[in-house]
Amino acid sequence: MSRFFFALQRLPGKATVVLVLAVWLLAHPYVGIFHDGVLYAGQALAMVYPDIYRNDLFIQFGYQGGFTLFTRGYASLIQWMGLSPATKLLTFAVQISYALALIALLRRYGAAVLVITVCLIMALPMHYGGWHIFVVGEGFLTARPIAEFLVIFGIGALLARKIWVASVLMLAAATMHPLMALPGLILCHLLIATWLPWRKRLLWLLLPVLALSALILAHKPPFDHPLLQYDHDWLLATQMSNAAVFLANWPEHDWMRVCWQLLTLGLSLALPGMDETFRRMIKVYLPVCVLALLAAYLATDLFHNVLLTSLQLWRATWLAQLLAVVALACMFAHDGPARVQWQLTALLLVFAAFLIWSVYYFYPVMVLAVALALWPRPVRFPPRVAFALTALLAFCVLCGYVAGLSAQSANMLAIFNQAYFKYFTAFSGASLAALVLLGMLPLLLARRKGLRYLMLSLLVCISLTAWDHRPPWIRVADTAAGNNPFDRLVPHHATVYWATATPLTWLTMNRSGYALGHTAAATLFSRDFAMGSTPRLRLAQDFETPYRECLDKAAETGQRCVFNQKILDDFCHADSTLDFVITEAKTTRAPLQSWQIPLPGRIKEQYLYACKQ
Repeated sequence: MSRFFFALQRLPGKATVVLVLAVWLLAHPYVGIFHDGVLYAGQALAMVYPDIYRNDLFIQFGYQGGFTLFTRGYASLIQWMGLSPATKLLTFAVQISYALALIALLRRYGAAVLVITVCLIMALPMHYGGWHIFVVGEGFLTARPIAEFLVIFGIGALLARKIWVASVLMLAAATMHPLMALPGLILCHLLIATWLPWRKRLLWLLLPVLALSALILAHKPPFDHPLLQYDHDWLLATQMSNAAVFLANWPEHDWMRVCWQLLTLGLSLALPGMDETFRRMIKVYLPVCVLALLAAYLATDLFHNVLLTSLQLWRATWLAQLLAVVALACMFAHDGPARVQWQLTALLLVFAAFLIWSVYYFYPVMVLAVALALWPRPVRFPPRVAFALTALLAFCVLCGYVAGLSAQSANMLAIFNQAYFKYFTAFSGASLAALVLLGMLPLLLARRKGLRYLMLSLLVCISLTAWDHRPPWIRVADTAAGNNPFDRLVPHHATVYWATATPLTWLTMNRSGYALGHTAAATLFSRDFAMGSTPRLRLAQDFETPYRECLDKAAETGQRCVFNQKILDDFCHADSTLDFVITEAKTTRAPLQSWQIPLPGRIKEQYLYACKQ
């Protein structure tokens, strides 16, 4: 293994950059407007078409576009080239920038650390927070990955002692997504403080306190009511729609992931020969992460403080996850007398990362990793013993990966519908990309430049052509805005409910949505939205239950689903603000319009019904 990592250091610089960029795109395919990307797309559309979305409850009360510059840039691009092309272009630019940020951060440590880090990011489950909702370096378009790569660029500048550059990059990240940038800002501020003399250090540490006090005194949102608490109804609505924000709701494997992050960072402090600036960064960030989780629990679960709950301080774990992976790469690439000991420790930690879904095996493996890393004297293994242990652990890692992948897939399949499950299988696709990266290394190390450039060109072509990975239905939905048979029949000011998991009311119809499940996250920030959206979501659920039962029965029997018209009439009459309903199944009454969409192997049908005739 040591020879392999030594060979990695001889990788040509430009070829390594191209390889990392190509494989990163292969591991982060374009899946369309997905997850929280829907919210950013909706807010950008509301900026472009304010008259259309003036009746949308989320735009009225849950709108968060004022806290990010990303939405404005997104809206300008949509106005110029349309929603689908703008999203695709921005997603591509963000993914390339993310890979470049990692290259800028890790180039000082050599090609070995860079390649290993990228492989680990693509192969390991990179979730953070509760309920595996968020991922470091997510593949769809939101402001989060933009803030992340700006923070990563800033950390690279910090490691180079470029204080002003790092500060500007962290502030730029805050203009994209303040919650994601906050851990980077705190890390930057505290690390700079450690480089200052004592008198200047105290003044420097007081600066954020003074700035926060000024915002509170000036009544600048969201600091205008710092002591505001959730009342009973608002708290219930928030707990139903944002359960992952409350740390008491996190399942055990989420806390196991936090344990893995903190222990990996802690063990890396004992690694001989580690860059001193990076070591100091970890020393600063470890207590920050622990205190952020403690503060999040106290503010959210015990005191129900609106401001601190909205800040979601548990998001500090995203940076802990990234730094832990970089620390793992440093362990693998360690070239001192105890290199076998640290490489085996790193293999144990990787094994444990895949065992997070298994309570019974995770803790013993972590105990072994801690014992091996902190053994009082350097552990020296005979070459054959070292090879045997490495091979055994590598096999265990592979088995752990398969077990973790199975648990991950089953869990995601239970939560998300089949159309979007394709995104989460990128977990296996990312590992495939990591294997491709490792498989390409011998060619990059080859002395024949012609063969090397040929294989790199082939990989780049494959990455670019295979990058658009949208399912056929999502591809149609992304490109049908203003070009579908429903558009001319639905007035621009109408409110529409489209009975599908995808919020096509925004993305395809470009109309105000009646009840969109994706927007429920806004209950965390706005009481008006929580009180307005909760009754709508309940009515939608009452309609969806028999509707979904009809669709499921039709799928089992192979017959067409025709559900009772009274169910639709009751839904329409329950709320006078609802104008149109679009379903995948017919009722006993003829629809206002139908839309037959040809897909591979089948015809997908959608039906438009007017609530007010």
